[in-house]
Amino acid sequence: MPTNESARGTAAFQLRQAVERLHGEIERVEFWATALDQMAQPIPEYDATAQPLNAFNLPRHNVTRDDAGTSAVQPAANGTLPTMAGPMPNRR
Repeated sequence: MPTNESARGTAAFQLRQAVERLHGEIERVEFWATALDQMAQPIPEYDATAQPLNAFNLPRHNVTRDDAGTSAVQPAANGTLPTMAGPMPNRR
């Protein structure tokens, strides 16, 4: 028969384990509550002009293909070939 001291130690150990499992469950509940809250929000309206990546759009140009299937970029109306909209990024 276990002694009173060993029974207390076992009960304390079991209590610590239960509290640790409870903390894990609380974290999961908080995660899913936040996820559900975000999904309940309306989807914002799309505004193509407000996108930050529009600064990197290339100017429009025409690409033609000859009978052999090779393509060629046609100059823009002002006679220049299309270029990047800004400076080239520094790549290493």
